[in-house]
Amino acid sequence: MHRSIALLPLLLALVLAGCTTAGSGSSADKFEGAESDVAQVVDDLSAAAGRRDGEKICAEYLSRSLVRSLSSQGTSCNQEMEKATNDASDFDLNVRDVTVEAMSATARVQRGDDGPTSTFELVKEDNRWKVSGLEGT
Repeated sequence: MHRSIALLPLLLALVLAGCTTAGSGSSADKFEGAESDVAQVVDDLSAAAGRRDGEKICAEYLSRSLVRSLSSQGTSCNQEMEKATNDASDFDLNVRDVTVEAMSATARVQRGDDGPTSTFELVKEDNRWKVSGLEGT
C-alpha cells in the first residue's frame, strides 16, 4: 500500500490542525484553467472539512482508489475523514502552486499564511479532479 494513502487521515489532520478560519480568499482565483480546477478541489475539501463532512469528502473529493484503501483498513472512509477533521480545530488551506500533467496533478498547499506546506496528489476521475494522496513536506 502506498504510504501516503495509509497515512492520509493522520496527514490530513496534521495539515488542518491549528488552521484559522480567516482565509485569504479562494485559492482557485489565483490560477487559470485546469490549475484553477485543481485549486478549487482543495478549497472545496477545506470547506467540507470545516463542516466536518466526512461523507462529502469521501464522495466528492477523494479518488475511488483512496476511498477503497481507507475503507479496507477495518473502518469506512467516512469514519476516517470524520476522525481526521474532528482532530483539527479550524481550517485555512492556501494553494501555492499547481502542476497538471494530463490526468494527474499536484498542488502545493500551505496551512494558513505561514504554516507548513504539504503536497496533494490528484487524479482525474469522471472528468473531475480527486485527491489520491497527500505527502507532508
